[in-house]
Amino acid sequence: MPILSGHEFPDDQVTVKADPERVTELQHRFEAVHPAYKLNKRYWVNISLAGDVPDELIRELIEDSHDLVAS
Repeated sequence: MPILSGHEFPDDQVTVKADPERVTELQHRFEAVHPAYKLNKRYWVNISLAGDVPDELIRELIEDSHDLVAS
């Protein structure tokens, strides 16, 4: 499940779960992707919605996160 947040950060963010390899790739590829706040940083990342991650990829990551958590 994705987590929407805004009160702890200066901009709106979404937190998603991903496979560890994908987490590493996202953090190297985009400036707007950071280790998740208060979650296992191996599996979770925060994504700034005002950053450099395309909207379509954010939607894909949210769907993938849901699938990982729901299984």
